[in-house]
This record gives sequence, structure tokens and C-alpha cells, in this order.
Amino acid sequence: MEEKTRKMGVFRRIFFIVGIVLIVLFGTMLVCNLILIVKGFIEPEKPPALFGIVLMAVKSGSMSGDAKDHIELDDLIFIGKADEESLKAGDVIAYLGEDRTVVTHRIVSIERDEAGQTVFITKGDANNTTDAPVERSALIGVYRGRIPKLGGFVMLLQTPVGTALSVGVPILLFFATDLIFRKRKKKAE
Repeated sequence: MEEKTRKMGVFRRIFFIVGIVLIVLFGTMLVCNLILIVKGFIEPEKPPALFGIVLMAVKSGSMSGDAKDHIELDDLIFIGKADEESLKAGDVIAYLGEDRTVVTHRIVSIERDEAGQTVFITKGDANNTTDAPVERSALIGVYRGRIPKLGGFVMLLQTPVGTALSVGVPILLFFATDLIFRKRKKKAE
């Protein structure tokens, strides 16, 4: 009996620690999401950044390939603030396209337009043609890295089913574990 009580105590401590870690993790995610939502309302014309990093889910395969900095469909990518003066051919940048969608392509050259302004000529690694010249004002930032396939998961969470699962599953787990502990406590008494 004493061994069983000791095991239950260890199990409770482990569960408590895991619970605290999950609360901190979900709490941090909630605060970050609220910051992004508020920034999105304040500046709806550009993607919101968190600590200087813009997170985006990739919706096309235009940067697929073998390059060390390739980007695949459904990746979650990180775009950091760009020092426009240090950008060069070969860098991957994100910018607002003509239809106000975000495009992430590689710089193939940097030129001057008719007015003498610097423009970036970009092209997707998997595309055959270059894009329209990108003005500095359209620049969002420079590519910093990616997490493969996590963008697809993030996009799923933005659907009604994904939102219901991301909110409902943790609540159900909380109630289920609480119910189990209450039954075990009652049984032990």
C-alpha cells in the first residue's frame, strides 16, 4: 500500500510539472497571438511582426528546389528585418506583390528604375521568368529560416475545425485528467 501511495505521489508531481509547462507554453502562445492580432488591426496593409520576425505559411512551390535556402509548400518561414543596403543577388526576400499578397523570392539583380530608385529583380527558384521590379517600399524583409510543413498545420488551425480542435482538445484533456484524479482520490480515501 505504501508503494502504491509513493507511486501516486510521483505521478502527481510529474503531472503537476507537465501541467505547469503546458500552461506556460499555451499562455505564451496566447499572448503572442493577441499581439499579432492587435498589430494586424493597427497595420492591416502589411503582415504583423513579433519581436522583429514575421511568420508566414507558404502557399506555393515557387521556391522549391535543391538550394540550401529553398522553401517548400506548407513550410512555416521566418522573415526578419532587412538592411536594404546590404541586400545582394542571391538573397531571398519577402515583399508585397502587385495584388497585395506576400511573395518570397530570390533577388537575381538589383537595378535602378527610370526615376533612379533602387529596385529588386526577383524570381522564384522553380519559376521560369522574373517578377515585376520590386520597389523598396514593398519590401517586408529577408528570409531567415523555415520549419518544414509546420505552415500547413498553422493554416489548419485557422480553419473552423482546426480552431475547434486546438481549443477543444486541451479543454477535454484538462477535464478528463481532473476527473481521473478526483476518482482516484475518492477511491484512496
